[in-house]
Amino acid sequence: MEGKKKKPIGLILGLAFAALVLVIIIYVVINYTSDKNRTQERMAEVEELYQTFRDDVESFNEARDVVYQNVFQEAYYQTLKDNDESFKTYFATYLEALEKLDQDASNLEDKCINVLYPNVSVNNKCEAFVVGYEEATNTYISDVNLYNQYIEEYNQWLVDTSSTDTPLKAVELDRDYLDYDGDRTYRGKEDSIDSSVGENLNEEEEAAE
Repeated sequence: MEGKKKKPIGLILGLAFAALVLVIIIYVVINYTSDKNRTQERMAEVEELYQTFRDDVESFNEARDVVYQNVFQEAYYQTLKDNDESFKTYFATYLEALEKLDQDASNLEDKCINVLYPNVSVNNKCEAFVVGYEEATNTYISDVNLYNQYIEEYNQWLVDTSSTDTPLKAVELDRDYLDYDGDRTYRGKEDSIDSSVGENLNEEEEAAE
């Protein structure tokens, strides 16, 4: 009699255990599928956003070329005075181009910083984005600092020559050099004015092919 009672109990426990295992398996499969789908979605987002970033880097370099050709190649005391307004306009356009990259960075940051994907091409695009944005920010700052140095020297020349001309204002700078990925390297900080930002973008994509 006692043995007969144990059988149903054992069967019930066995079925309960099997049901529990089945539930766990279904849960794992559902979560795996969901994570896989989400990863695929994020990779697609990176691909799309990165293309926008590349286009904006090109616009940034174009704005920087304009500054080089129209400001730094013409940076003499007299031209600094005569073209002060137009020079400031070129720098304003330059800043607008950088601010587009700021927006790109806000869209890509959580998808690329400290994230590893099962796709080499996507990982390379994230790396190129991090490097390109850091370079852009730091080269912009370096360029503004260089121009402001010219302004400072010009204003000092006015003092030294007892000139009555109005001193020129520096270009406002509201950001510091950027170490975007925290590697203690400030890419672009020492770049020359005639170098382009994001030269590694094509190399990163070629490495993935």
